[in-house]
Parts: sequence; structure tokens; C-alpha cells
Amino acid sequence: MTGVILAIDSGTTAVKATIWSNSLKLIGSASEKISMSYGNQGMAEQDPEEIWNKQRKVIRDVMLKTGTEAGNIASVGITNQRETVIAWDKRDGRPIHQAISWQDRRNSSLVERFRSDHFSFFKSKTGLIPDTYFSASKIQWLLNNVPGIDALIKENRLAVGTVDSWLVWNLSGGSDNVTDPSNASRTMLFNIHSLDWDQEILDILGIPYEILPSVLPSASHIADTSTEAVGFSSPIFSIIGDQQASLLGHGSMSRGQTKSSYGTGAFILTNTGPNPVYDKNLLTSIAFTDESGGRNFCLEGSIFLAGGLMEWLRKSIKIDFNDDDITEITSRVLKNPGLYFVNSLQGLGAPYWDPNMRGAIVGLNYATSKEDLLVSAIASIAYRTKDILRAFEASLKIDINGLRIDGGLTNNPEFNQFLADILGIPITVPANSGSITAKGAAALSLAVFEQIPISEVGKFLNESGESYSPEIDRAIGDRIYHGWQKTLGRLKDL
Repeated sequence: MTGVILAIDSGTTAVKATIWSNSLKLIGSASEKISMSYGNQGMAEQDPEEIWNKQRKVIRDVMLKTGTEAGNIASVGITNQRETVIAWDKRDGRPIHQAISWQDRRNSSLVERFRSDHFSFFKSKTGLIPDTYFSASKIQWLLNNVPGIDALIKENRLAVGTVDSWLVWNLSGGSDNVTDPSNASRTMLFNIHSLDWDQEILDILGIPYEILPSVLPSASHIADTSTEAVGFSSPIFSIIGDQQASLLGHGSMSRGQTKSSYGTGAFILTNTGPNPVYDKNLLTSIAFTDESGGRNFCLEGSIFLAGGLMEWLRKSIKIDFNDDDITEITSRVLKNPGLYFVNSLQGLGAPYWDPNMRGAIVGLNYATSKEDLLVSAIASIAYRTKDILRAFEASLKIDINGLRIDGGLTNNPEFNQFLADILGIPITVPANSGSITAKGAAALSLAVFEQIPISEVGKFLNESGESYSPEIDRAIGDRIYHGWQKTLGRLKDL
């Protein structure tokens, strides 16, 4: 391969652009923060124009920063926040509404009805548990609430997609509305067996097939960038949802290899190989597909708040702290037996799926300090990680013997060590972990460019990094975790 790979990473709080060599070495990166607005009834929205304009800016920035000329970009890969829905008018490319974020909880009554009455129907087709987290209820809300949307449908002018679809539309100069199976499998509209939108589900929800993007293999010739849009014309050779991209970027290409990403929320995925594995308490999704018909599946469990929990403590509870205040996590937990922060401010995700569970702090006493509260909050993220890993092990009937992690919380070595202590397994934070998601997209793009199997790019993945091994006796870690389980049990009975 001559030239470099441009990997676009469009996240929830920031957009990035990275440049990679043909051996997947990071050459440079640029990023910009993007905003989120919150409203009543759990509304969470973003500006599609801001997403695109800042994404285009960071592409220019990283090219200038690395001295990359337009003709030197051999291929482009895209990874993105999943489930977030954007609708636009194909005639002028303008959004008809704000992007409805994956965090948005509107239309919850509809989803709760599906969960209680049609759980198996949706689970068997889509691999998902009905929840407002996914795109389906967001699209239905748009169809029922945006003025003039029926006229756009009648005139074949309405396009609806996830963030990847919006980016490809703009990158290609408005020529293609497409997505890939990793993103489509997070909409609750996609049949993960036929690899197409499920007409039966679309009919139930009243969503026209024609407004949805075409679904192309994750690793394939998706489209070409437009010189007018970004200043160069290069093939887009991959699309992959951000969490699946992270799984691939970590080199987790074999069954049972597992990663966890700690951003606003935490997303824990394990590779299940070429066949889907179903569990009533976990999510089954497509990790990626290729042009030869190969497909790779994963199981996923989510923690709705991880880094977002620490931001909530700063902004809503007004606890003034920095990362240096969160120290000696294991020893503080041992000194405060029974102090648990139940991280369910937005309900409790996998494997419990209790949308009505509310947050709580249990075990306070007169001696509890600010630092103790902070430690109990960050410790809850480790407990929730173990909840999900135990569910993975039970479903796959294997022992998970290691975990690779990335995300903002992993910048705190104290958190990484406590995670190893509670899980009782070694933890690895790879080098350049902040770009691990973009690396997954770049890896797929490289495979297409070189016309090689995705497995062959594995030699460039699974980098070594900082390692953490358990430092406390397994029985002590199990005792701490058992206290967490008892606390959850008591709150469920309230």
C-alpha cells in the first residue's frame, strides 16, 4: 500500500480524524468537542450540522498537522457513535430535525410495551432487547412529530440514518445513503440473519423501507469522497460502529476475547465468532462483515454511565474534585465496608435491564468523606463490569481470563488496578488507547485496500501496553463484590 489511511471517528462528545500508516501506526490526530442538549422527558439531542462541520474541520486539521497531501490518502475508514438518528432532505441535504441521541429516552412507553408483549419477537430477529437506547423508537418519533415529514416521504426526499450514514452522505457530496451491518444491527429494525431491514418490524412501527439506508458490508467499497466536500477523492473502504471498532482495534478477533471502553457510558463486548449467541439479558450484535459474506458477531453489555457519572458528580451535585482526589481505591473500599454507590441514574442496564431502578448511596455514616463518595462512585463501574463479564461467561460457558480496556477513565491507574482486583483477572491498557476505535476502522479499510482477509491485519493489532494484575486475595475481592450484589437485591425490593 502506498499512501496513508484516514480514519474518521465521530463520537458522542467529540469528533476525531486520525492518519495511519500501512502497518497501522498512528501518524497524527486532531479532534473537536461537540455539544449535547438535554430536555424534559429524557430528551438528548445534537446538531447534525455541527457534527459534520467539525468533522470536516478535523480532517483538514490532521492533514495539515501531518503534512498529508490530498493525493496521499489511499483509503478512508469511518467509525461512529451508534443508534443516534439523523433525518435529512435528500434534495438539499439539510437536516429536518436535531439528531436524536442514543441517550434519548423519549417514546419509552412504546418500548416498554414491546418489551413486555413482544420480547422474544424482537430478540430473535434483531438480537436486541427492546429499549429506547436503539434507533427504532427515535425514527418512529420523528415520523409522528416532525411537521411536513409525510410530504417528504411521498416525494422520495426523506433520508434517515445513523451518524455514519450522515457522514457518508456529506463526504460523498450527497450521492449515497448507506450504512453497514454493525450500525444497522443497533437500530432494532435489522434482521441479523438475513442482513436486511426486517419488513415485519417496519410494518409494526410504520417505518417505510425506502427512507432507510442501503446496507453494505462493513469492509467494502462504500463510496468515494467528494473533492468539493473535503478537498480529495478517495475510496471509503469501511464503516463500523464505535464499540465494534474498539473490539477490533484491541485485536479481539477470537471467540471469548473481550474489551471494555469507559467513555460517557461503558460498553463491554466479547467476540462470539461467526455465529450469534443469544442471551435474554445481553445484546447480540454484528461486529463486522466483509464482501465475501464473512460475518463476525459479538455479545454486549452496557453501563449507561461511566465517565458521565463523574461529570454528574461535578456538575449536578457540585462536588469539586480532580482525578488526583480519586486515589487508593481498593484500600478505601476496604476501609468502608458496606458503602456502595448504586450507579443507576438512568436505570440499570445489562444484565438486569431495570429501567425503573434509581440511583442510591448505601452505607453512609458520619465519617464518610468526599473522597469516600468519589471512590464508591468509581468503584461501582468496576462492579457493573463484573456483572456483565459474569453474564458473558455463563452465556459462552467459558472463563474470561483477561480484559483489554480503553477510554477516559483508564487514564487513572488507580481505577485500572481496582478493576483488576475486583475482576480477579489481568487488565491491559494498550498503547495509544485513545485512538483504539479509529484503529479498528483503519484496520478494516486496510484489509479492503490490500484485498486480504480481515484476520491478516490482526498482526498489527493487539498491541502491548500497561498491564495490571490483581493485588488482593481473590476471596477479598469476591467479598466486596458480594456486598454489591446484596445491595442491588435490597434496592430491587423497594
